[in-house]
Amino acid sequence: MKIESNGMHSANARQAEHEPPSKVSREASIARANHDHRGAPSDSVSFTAASVRLHDLEKKLMSLPAIDPRRVADIQEKLAGEVYRIDAQRIAAKFMRFEAQLPPG
Repeated sequence: MKIESNGMHSANARQAEHEPPSKVSREASIARANHDHRGAPSDSVSFTAASVRLHDLEKKLMSLPAIDPRRVADIQEKLAGEVYRIDAQRIAAKFMRFEAQLPPG
């Protein structure tokens, strides 16, 4: 496989011979971009306070368990003691509210 010189050092070119094509093309694109824009002002990215808070909340949510073990234990106890009653009307109403919120289609 021959790699044309496009600003990549020869060591990078030798390494690229053993890399998967997606990685080679990404590194070559970066090298070309760095070569073509020398001296040009660099782009910058900034995050709003709201986006930072949203990211922090997302991390907190990801750390929470998907299932609340205390609630599961409580329901198991109620089922075992035949205290837990299923309200079909309440469940149906919740289904109807949920479906009303879905986009048409």
